[in-house]
Amino acid sequence: MTQDNSIIDAGLAREWATEARTLVFSEVESPTEDNLVTFLNLGMFWCSQGEWQRMIIYLGNASGTVRALGFIPESIAHEMPFETELSLRRFWAWFLISQFINWTDCSAMCIEHFENIPLPCNEKEFDSGALKSPPVSMRDRKRTDSFYAEMIRLCSIWLAHDDGLQIDKRLRSLQTLDTKLRVWQKDLPEVFALSRACIRSSKEKGQIFSLHIIYHQVMCALHSSIVPLFSLNPLKGECGLFQTTSAQTAFFHAQKVSSIFIQAGSLFRLPTVGFLGYAAYCSSAVQMPFLWCQKSHIRQSAYFNIEANMEVLHAVGKHWKLVAILADFVPVLHKYHTGMAYSLADETKALDGAELNRNRGMRLRARASILGYNKVVGYKGWKQGHGGKTCLDLDLDDDSEKQNGCERNDFSESDSPFPTNLDFLSSILEAQKECSFQGLDSFSFLPETQNVVSTPNEYLDVSSQVGCGILDTDDFSNLF
Repeated sequence: MTQDNSIIDAGLAREWATEARTLVFSEVESPTEDNLVTFLNLGMFWCSQGEWQRMIIYLGNASGTVRALGFIPESIAHEMPFETELSLRRFWAWFLISQFINWTDCSAMCIEHFENIPLPCNEKEFDSGALKSPPVSMRDRKRTDSFYAEMIRLCSIWLAHDDGLQIDKRLRSLQTLDTKLRVWQKDLPEVFALSRACIRSSKEKGQIFSLHIIYHQVMCALHSSIVPLFSLNPLKGECGLFQTTSAQTAFFHAQKVSSIFIQAGSLFRLPTVGFLGYAAYCSSAVQMPFLWCQKSHIRQSAYFNIEANMEVLHAVGKHWKLVAILADFVPVLHKYHTGMAYSLADETKALDGAELNRNRGMRLRARASILGYNKVVGYKGWKQGHGGKTCLDLDLDDDSEKQNGCERNDFSESDSPFPTNLDFLSSILEAQKECSFQGLDSFSFLPETQNVVSTPNEYLDVSSQVGCGILDTDDFSNLF
């Protein structure tokens, strides 16, 4: 579903979905790659509409089609080159979609099983239909200027993350993944450098920004997983220096996400990938505690960053129901932190273990929403709302019926009930004008001058906090 999809723009999407369903199920016993593409498109369409049971049905049929077709390197190696490329792109689209819906039966798959399968070629060769470059697989160190190949490399690293490990194993896994992610960024082809986005077309800008946002989002979520202040859950075990360094790393990357959104301007106000809305949500969750920081410049930076994130959440949420729900969750997170009535003394590098471990007990669904993207949908987070309707809940308080629009009308394409303004942040500002913390005078989140944030990078000057490691030791664009 892209901005060029006239069916959706014309409001005919559900009619298309109904007709496509009839056609594809009439041929379901004769699997073809065209059927696979249809199942994937239907699955992602119903995902965007928030009808996740339908999504699971179609993605399940997509998985069955892949298995029936026998998608392995040997089975496609003797086809014509361009036909091979089409098959590869369909395979990788299925694999990544299945993995990111990580509460389906596909979550047990391992990327190592597919390391020999060639990655997609670069877009210029694909558009021309003339494939000149030799194929490159996950095992090859050689990098190409293929956006989709880089997306697969990046996401495959994150897919290896297992948040259910015991603390000692989790710390080792975290450090391994951190190193792999940093190597991925270091070896990223120059064509995808963030500094080159300004000279690219809108499509190429979007690809460059997306790669960097997802990288920073993955780093943010990875390191937030062992910081209860960010993930809202206590830890079983001690992390010591790991936790302090991870808090610095998570906060740094959360800020970088906001910075790129600001740099991108209106680019992400257009119909775009749902994962970017999740990145805005995770970034907001990590920066939320600093709305009460005693250092005014840190408070102001957090305020402006969350403001930018909320604009993205509302824009993307018009096209992806889950992102719209995440936008509704942000005020709930704010209420949770308000209820703890704390005021951080400084940024992350100056906080002690007691501050980083602040929490109010197990909040598993809230944690899943921050660290797991789609995982919150399948995490027993459904509550009964008014009129028998179901809605997602964050298990942060007992007033869950006010979350996720349970008191609102049903979502529709023509009349979205989700807010498109920043009333939430305005209410924060008004509330903070009247409150103060012990030892802290009343303050406003707004800067006293107009130039407090003159460039996206001014409030990101925290790179000295993060070293090289955590210790010295057809179109994939709507996949997520």
